[in-house]
Amino acid sequence: PESHRYWTPLREDPSAYERREGPAIFIAGRLAPGVTMEEAQAELSAIGRRTADAFPETHELLRPMVMPYTHSLSD
Repeated sequence: PESHRYWTPLREDPSAYERREGPAIFIAGRLAPGVTMEEAQAELSAIGRRTADAFPETHELLRPMVMPYTHSLSD
């Protein structure tokens, strides 16, 4: 990722966070060759729905989003 000087790791033990008090998480990745942003978003949305179904107390309102890395820095 561009212009980052350091990274802070997440805690190894997720129970160290109070419920619904964990940090916002941004994950950088690359699209596989030939995969569009729309296809990646559809796959990530499906994963998000399954996670929300499995953990409604903590994940019901979470919505994973695919966006260009530089776009995430400007919004």
